[in-house]
Amino acid sequence: MRRAHEPTVGETYSRSPIALGNGAFTPDGRLVVSHHPIFETAARVSIFIDAATLAPFPNAAWNRPAGCSNERLDAVLGVRSDAHGRIWMLDMGTRSSVSPKMVVWDCVLDRLDRIVTLPPTALVACSEPNDFVIDERRAARSTSPTRRRAWAATAPAPR
Repeated sequence: MRRAHEPTVGETYSRSPIALGNGAFTPDGRLVVSHHPIFETAARVSIFIDAATLAPFPNAAWNRPAGCSNERLDAVLGVRSDAHGRIWMLDMGTRSSVSPKMVVWDCVLDRLDRIVTLPPTALVACSEPNDFVIDERRAARSTSPTRRRAWAATAPAPR
């Protein structure tokens, strides 16, 4: 057992030449990372295809600005994975002034699972939606009708 004062030995998973934001692992163990919007990187979200190479995630098209299209990534910082093999990306929409949204990508089927637009009532003028938690265990069993509806809108089991 390690004592509190003893150093923890870590392992380097990969290295990146550009600044990274948050990360989450796909079911096959690849690391998906966001890039902080302040650095204005070409890719909004990337995946390590080996220890030193990044590729746009989920693909190049989703990382290209497209006017006010909701089907593109704009300013992602929050990234999480769930037990169903999906990557959830919280897009603040601040680079192109598009609506903030949650983009859910099914990594098993390699396709868009859903887009959940954040309603204006969920935000205030200075909101920067970038942190979130996927609580599959408690929300799914909630006895609260409000929590059950929220869960149904955001995280049902795959189709």
